[in-house]
Amino acid sequence: AERLRGHVRRGQHAAAAQAFFEADADGIEIASADALELGRWLADNGHPQAALVLFRRVVAQEPTGETAAWGHLGAGYVQVQFLGKRTAAYQHFHEAIDCDPAGEAATRARRALDQMGGL
Repeated sequence: AERLRGHVRRGQHAAAAQAFFEADADGIEIASADALELGRWLADNGHPQAALVLFRRVVAQEPTGETAAWGHLGAGYVQVQFLGKRTAAYQHFHEAIDCDPAGEAATRARRALDQMGGL
């Protein structure tokens, strides 16, 4: 966990991803902020399934509030942009809004829903 945290903090995302997925991903502890950052990097660098694992981990660790909203936003983004799963994305965007209605993640989720045509 410390090695993973160090990689994320130094911007060594590829090394962090390798450390996370080489370890027992279910057993390794990762701070939500680190998971969000690493998830964004993974999504933007061609690893949407791995990113989704991390975003779901965030939501499982912190099911309500601002952090959960960011986790749902990330999961929704991956679902719609990379995996073609509009319905799943729609659900995550609505969860992001429910978790922190006045937050920046909710604002972005509303924007994403508008771009999707509200489904």
